[in-house]
Amino acid sequence: YVMQSVAVALSVYNLVGAFVVGLWCWVGFVLPVFIALVLWEQKPFGYFLIHVLYWFVSFISIAMVLFYVAQLFAPTYS
Repeated sequence: YVMQSVAVALSVYNLVGAFVVGLWCWVGFVLPVFIALVLWEQKPFGYFLIHVLYWFVSFISIAMVLFYVAQLFAPTYS
């Protein structure tokens, strides 16, 4: 819901915009949590890298799917 709201607020109309929305949502929601795990719980950097990249791919995929679904159900004025 949040990602779609951000995409609507930024008027995302293309795939690059969907990528940017996914990237910024990942930076805002995922990265701080896993940085905290590395800094304060002293988890290994490999643990951080694996989980962060997994969530990066997930957020980008979700943004792309939301973009395609929005395009599928967008009204056409012809």
